[in-house]
Amino acid sequence: MEDVGIIVRRLTLQARALGALAARIRLDELGVQGDAAQWEHLSRVVECLDVGDLSELAPDRRASLSASIRTGLKQILELVEEPQRMGGWTHTDAALLQAQGSASADIARSIQRAGVGRSGARILDIGCGVAGLSIAFCTEFPDATVVGVDLWAPALELARRNVAVAGLDARIDVVETAIQDYRDDVGFDLIWLPAIFIPAVAIDDVLNTAFELIRPGGEIVVGAFNDSPDALTNALDALMTVRSGGSLLTATEIIAKVNGVGFADVHEIDRQWSPMRRLVTGKRAR
Repeated sequence: MEDVGIIVRRLTLQARALGALAARIRLDELGVQGDAAQWEHLSRVVECLDVGDLSELAPDRRASLSASIRTGLKQILELVEEPQRMGGWTHTDAALLQAQGSASADIARSIQRAGVGRSGARILDIGCGVAGLSIAFCTEFPDATVVGVDLWAPALELARRNVAVAGLDARIDVVETAIQDYRDDVGFDLIWLPAIFIPAVAIDDVLNTAFELIRPGGEIVVGAFNDSPDALTNALDALMTVRSGGSLLTATEIIAKVNGVGFADVHEIDRQWSPMRRLVTGKRAR
C-alpha cells in the first residue's frame, strides 16, 4: 500500500497541472498572454503535458474545455470546504453556475452532430440552469425556439441575463417551475432531459411528463450516468453526480425506462465526444 503522503503529493501535482492548463486555455480565450514570466512557465507546463498546440483549438472546443475545467475545480473545492452537506444542486457561486452552463453548451453540438433535432424545432430544456445549453440550441438549430425550465432561482436570474445579452429574448423563454408542474398546449419537437441531475425517484414521473409534452415524431435525448469501467473514475463520477442530486442510472437502465413510457427507436447515440457523457435518444411515434 502506497503511503498516503506520497499519494497526496502526486494528486496535488496533478491538480496544479490541471489548473495551469486551464489558465493557459483561458488566456487563449481572452486573446492575451498576461505576465510574460508566468506565460513562459505556463508554456513549459503545457509542453510537459504533451497536449499539442492549444492555439489550434477551435473556439467552441476551447470554450468547452475551459468551462469544464473551471466548473469541475470549483465543485471539488466546494466538496472539500463543505463535505457534510446533503446532495442537491444548491450552488450560488455565479462563476461556478456560469462555468457549468458554458460546459453544458457542448451537448447541443453533440446532439446536432448525431442527426437529432432540426432547424425550426421547438425545444424543451429541462433543468436549464443559466441557459447555456438553451443558447447553444439556438446556435446549432437556426430558427429554433427554446423553453428552459428550472427551479433554482440563483441560476434562473443569471439565465435571464444571459439570454438578454445573447439577444435571444424572442427565441428563449425561461420558466421557474418543476417539470412535473409545467403545462403546455403546443408541444415540443426535441426535449433534453439530464438524468444525471434528476433524482432516481423522480425519473419515471419526469419521463411521463416529457412524453405528454412531446409532439408525434418528436425526439427526446436523455443524459445518462457514464458508468466508467475504471474504478476511480466511476467512484468520482458517482460521488459528484449524487452530490449534485442526480441519479446513477446507466444508459442501459435509461433505455429501458424510455421504452417503458412509450417512446420508439430508443438507443444510445454513438459517442464521438468526451467519454464522460452518454446520451440516449428515442422518438414519439407519429
